Amino acid sequence: MIRFKTRLQTAAALTALMVLATTTTSSAQAATTDEAAGPFYVGVGVGGSAFGTRDVVATKGPADEQSRAFKIYGGYQITDHFGVQAGYTRLGSLNDTFTSSGVGVKQTVSGRSLYVAGTARYRVSESFALIGKLGVSFGKATGTNLLATSDNLIGSRRYLMGGFGGEYRLNRSLALTADYEAYGKLSNKVSADAFTLGARFTF
Repeated sequence: MIRFKTRLQTAAALTALMVLATTTTSSAQAATTDEAAGPFYVGVGVGGSAFGTRDVVATKGPADEQSRAFKIYGGYQITDHFGVQAGYTRLGSLNDTFTSSGVGVKQTVSGRSLYVAGTARYRVSESFALIGKLGVSFGKATGTNLLATSDNLIGSRRYLMGGFGGEYRLNRSLALTADYEAYGKLSNKVSADAFTLGARFTF
């Protein structure tokens, strides 16, 4: 349900960006077209994250697996359609309650990811484009383990990551962005994804 809600938020944000793009005046679009953007860019994003746990033997009780996310990234647009990107995302924390051998334990885990990915860009209009990405996440789940060794949520994993989103270009240097990214496993037991809104600066 949490992951579904995150995807709905992304779809709603992309729809809003598309409406904004289609209502832009033709004169503003002409001004944008005349200005060629550079190949390098940096960006920031803030939003929400959703965690998930799997293959845990202990019984899960009340859980808070939604948190705040912050992302910084940079990239290079090789062509108008393809590029490369690297970024760092702080995914916040999950706070789950487990019962193991009759004892209740509240486990807190913080997540983050360093990633590198290839990007694909499809221009819908002069101002609006859809973006997809596929790459590798170097994830990490940190904290003090309070569970049995077999249920340890702490650790690090290298895992396939992917995402999609959109950008609305305001001018040559600045675009508004909406992104959904799935980072896969941060450890053997914890996975995460995130939805962010932000800005991208091209130079």
